[in-house]
Amino acid sequence: MPRTKGSKNKVKADANNYEALISQAQKEKEEAEAEVAKTNASIEELKTNLQSMKETLKMQKADVKAAEKKLTKLEEKKAKADIAAEAEAKKIQAQEMINQLLANGMSADALQELTRYLDQDNDGIIVILEDTKMEMRKCVNKNRG
Repeated sequence: MPRTKGSKNKVKADANNYEALISQAQKEKEEAEAEVAKTNASIEELKTNLQSMKETLKMQKADVKAAEKKLTKLEEKKAKADIAAEAEAKKIQAQEMINQLLANGMSADALQELTRYLDQDNDGIIVILEDTKMEMRKCVNKNRG
């Protein structure tokens, strides 16, 4: 009666079969060595690609930093130009008001004093004008337009 599976009923290799097994083992070893060499070559190629990508990334970051710096400078220049334009607009508005006050009969001395105060104070000034109710409304309505 034969023994159950996993028993010691193995066919033993004879002396002539060893050479075939050795050649097969050498073939498997050579294939494994070729796979190792291929994997090492792939790793080296990836390392080279990684290094070049790091250098490219470094240059791109430098470009971004330069663009941010340029953008910041342009924004600062724009802000300064906006402030200057606003100051110029206020100056023109003040000149128009002075011309209107002169036209409405304010004395030149009072206007010179008012102008002197406006030149000294950059924060603004409160001006009190006295006139009839109807004339004040006309003045305000002219300045709204």
